[in-house]
Amino acid sequence: MSQFNNAPRQFPASPTSPGFPSGPVMPQTPGFPQAPPPPHPIGMPQIDTGYHPPTSFPQPHLNVGFDPLRVTYLGATCLRPGALPSRECFPGYVPDGDFDALRAATKGMGSKKDKIVTILAPLEPMKMAVLQHAFTTKIGKQLGPLLDSELSSMVGTTTDLQQLVHGLVLGPLFCDAWIVSECLKGLGTREDLLNEVLLGRSNEDIQLLAQAYPSVAGGRQLLADVQGDLSGKTARLFTMALAASRETGLVVNDAEVQKDVDELYKAGQGKAGTDEIAFCRILTGRSPQHLGQVEERYSRQHKSLTKIIKAEFSGHMQSALLHIVKGVKHKRASFGEGVWRDVKYLEKAMKGRGTDDFALICRTLRASWNPQRMQQIKHAYKSRYSKYLDERVKKETSGDYRTLLVALIAKGGL
Repeated sequence: MSQFNNAPRQFPASPTSPGFPSGPVMPQTPGFPQAPPPPHPIGMPQIDTGYHPPTSFPQPHLNVGFDPLRVTYLGATCLRPGALPSRECFPGYVPDGDFDALRAATKGMGSKKDKIVTILAPLEPMKMAVLQHAFTTKIGKQLGPLLDSELSSMVGTTTDLQQLVHGLVLGPLFCDAWIVSECLKGLGTREDLLNEVLLGRSNEDIQLLAQAYPSVAGGRQLLADVQGDLSGKTARLFTMALAASRETGLVVNDAEVQKDVDELYKAGQGKAGTDEIAFCRILTGRSPQHLGQVEERYSRQHKSLTKIIKAEFSGHMQSALLHIVKGVKHKRASFGEGVWRDVKYLEKAMKGRGTDDFALICRTLRASWNPQRMQQIKHAYKSRYSKYLDERVKKETSGDYRTLLVALIAKGGL
């Protein structure tokens, strides 16, 4: 079993607010800090394409029904950035039993990892927040750092179980922010996971991620970190995605669909060279419903849009655009939006010699937050590979790490 090469040897230092890594969680002035657009590559002319990077992120609207404590993210209810864990997170949950059991499992020489897994696996995000509150108020320790310490290896390096538990304790929103911060660490970028977390997302999800990110990244801002790690047209693609200005209408205008089909044809297949920014603008700015119609019509009138992207683009830009398009394709949409694509990602993490454990951890966690989504994933995986996802995972993993992964997969029922 291979270890994720770029995984850190240690997680962030102990947080200053209960349950989460240190750093500011909410911007101090309206809008998010400005970040300059990526510079033009040396020697290339600066041509005005009509696209101008945003100078700040839009703020979420505080409307009727606004909950200052909770948000919905990846189909689960979780803690809003800036809110502190408390018993109010899940009023019907009394954490005393889980606190005592978890406290006993982390006391003395050597932690009882199997007990830790048994306690944490069934907890939904808001119950986890209540349990975090119990630890800070009863013993003055924060649950995340405590478990990081208990589950690290004898020489202090990060283990697969430690990473899996770390993401589980963070909950859906802060876990996604943590994944992004890990993707941008060290030499090289985890382009695949960066695509999965940041592209094809709703405006609300992007806004929430931008607010949560400083808490797991030492106070740094999401847009600045992404622009600092990527370059050229790919940086511009992600800048567009992080602008959180995607169209949201559910009604699809047929004339606008045809207009985008024609523009994509002229930008790629129908000309010498490729107008990359046109592809980026359309694929990051249109609603999923609209893009699904664009993909279907383009493939009917010309060639498969995914084949055109493979022919016209390469590297990270290619994988990023393909991720967006495969998430809206009508083919096999009966399994759920983007589900067929995501089961392929899960299989890829386990395929070949050695397991990409960090990818397997991230993809399993992200699917597990919403039991209905996990059920769709398992159904599609069985249809695609003629085997059960949990059985596949069992063959690639071992010990308490395997036990927790299988328990998360079981959240989707049969």
